[in-house]
Amino acid sequence: ETARVQSQVNALQVRMENLSRQAERLAGQKSQLSARITELEQQAATLQLQREELTGHIQALRSRIDEIRGRQQANNQLLSELLNQLGKKREARSGLQSRQAVLEDLQRRREGVSDAVREVLKTRDAGQGFLYVKGMVGELFEADLEIAPVVEAALGDLQNALLIEHHADLLADCDAWSKQAGRITAICLDSLPGYREDGHWCLPENSAAPRMIDLVRYPAEYKPLALHLLGRTILVDTLAEANAMRSSGGRGYRFVTRRGEVAQSDGMIQLGDLSRKVGAITRRGELNRVAEDLHQLDAEITTLAQQSGQCDQNGK
Repeated sequence: ETARVQSQVNALQVRMENLSRQAERLAGQKSQLSARITELEQQAATLQLQREELTGHIQALRSRIDEIRGRQQANNQLLSELLNQLGKKREARSGLQSRQAVLEDLQRRREGVSDAVREVLKTRDAGQGFLYVKGMVGELFEADLEIAPVVEAALGDLQNALLIEHHADLLADCDAWSKQAGRITAICLDSLPGYREDGHWCLPENSAAPRMIDLVRYPAEYKPLALHLLGRTILVDTLAEANAMRSSGGRGYRFVTRRGEVAQSDGMIQLGDLSRKVGAITRRGELNRVAEDLHQLDAEITTLAQQSGQCDQNGK
């Protein structure tokens, strides 16, 4: 019996030793696991920080993308507007260039001038005769486009008169003139009468009516001619105003209205639509205006092209 009990005790001791060794092993594993858990928790904390940083970076990048996309849309819209404006400006320039070419051709062909006058000027330009002809009255005067038709109305048929410096040259060449197929008016500059202001009449006080000579431009050497043709011509608004001025003492003056009606000093009145007869002065006035508009358009087109080019670069 004692031996049996002793055997049980020994077995229990062995089991206790095994359990102790297992407990020690488990305690060691627990320590290792605790250290691993601590390490993993630290890694998790680090990863969480990295995640938060990446989340913030992603949000910043998204905001940046939205900002860039907004700027790109605005840039594309601006580019579209600039290209649209550029197209319209180029179309307008093309139209003006076409009009300029037409006007220059009309001037070159002296449209509206009689065949006889054109033939004399053509002969002179070719150096085959009439070399003493200085030119045509309408090619001498310049005026702003708005007033040019009124100047032509004031000059009447004299705008197509030929200028000759010396009367003797005309007399010496009568045979050549007589061969021209048509009537020609010539003004001999050395035979013009001296110009005198009317000492007995002047424009009413506070009158805004200008003299036509003050509304035209011409070479200084032709001032006597300008005075002779336009020095005693007054621009008024209406024929009624012209009649009132003539009645107040201006009977030696001519009056031309802004509609082109002309009240002559002898009582004759010329009426009619100015737009039906365009002369060299009006065409030159329009050419000057077209040249100014083209210069402005060229500058605007250059600016728009630069701006659209910059927008295109910004969009890339």
